[in-house]
Amino acid sequence: MQATPISIKSKGFTLVELLVVLVILGTLVGLAVLSAGITGPARALKNEAEKLSALVAMLSEEAQLARREYGLQIDTNGYQVVYWQKGEWTPEGRRLTLNDPIQFKLPTTSIDEPENILPQVLMYSTGELEPFELVLTLDQGKTGFRLTSDGFSLPRAEAFN
Repeated sequence: MQATPISIKSKGFTLVELLVVLVILGTLVGLAVLSAGITGPARALKNEAEKLSALVAMLSEEAQLARREYGLQIDTNGYQVVYWQKGEWTPEGRRLTLNDPIQFKLPTTSIDEPENILPQVLMYSTGELEPFELVLTLDQGKTGFRLTSDGFSLPRAEAFN
């Protein structure tokens, strides 16, 4: 008797073929995410609004703990944390600047006057906030985030178009 070779035909894909397909799909998904603008100026605007909201919340808590009034002096391109000491507003830390396309708009007060040294956002040692509306914008005000407080609640960042 003679041994006959058994031919086995495999069905399906090899491991190498599956890995190649996964690499191609991963590359395409990565390109789609980058082209959607998630990492662009809109994302930077959202991050800045959330950071500012968290800063106001932290300063409000610090004001209660330290029994000291805090504020934010704001101009169109940045802001400075200040605190009340010996009858005047004293800067704390360095002035923070916004990324280039992002700008502030503060409808309740004028922020273009260089002699405006009073803070536009106030956090009192009683836990209250001065009511305010702060707007961060891109594209000359067409898109942005609005931070508002009625004086009792902490601000939230809400998008608008």
